[in-house]
Amino acid sequence: MLTVVPLTVNGFGVREGAFVFFYSLVGVPAEVAVGVSLLTYLLVIGVPSLLGGLLLFDRDEQTGIPCE
Repeated sequence: MLTVVPLTVNGFGVREGAFVFFYSLVGVPAEVAVGVSLLTYLLVIGVPSLLGGLLLFDRDEQTGIPCE
């Protein structure tokens, strides 16, 4: 819910701060929490974007989508 509030670009900083705060409650170091936050962002946003880009440029006659 914290990343929905438009405080920063794409929620960077707010999301990491939330990860650090909530993971510190169970004893996780801040460095690990920030790393997990960035890795989660990469998996949720980066991987689907990359796959979508590959599908966009991998068109052929079987799909019926023009290659222009």
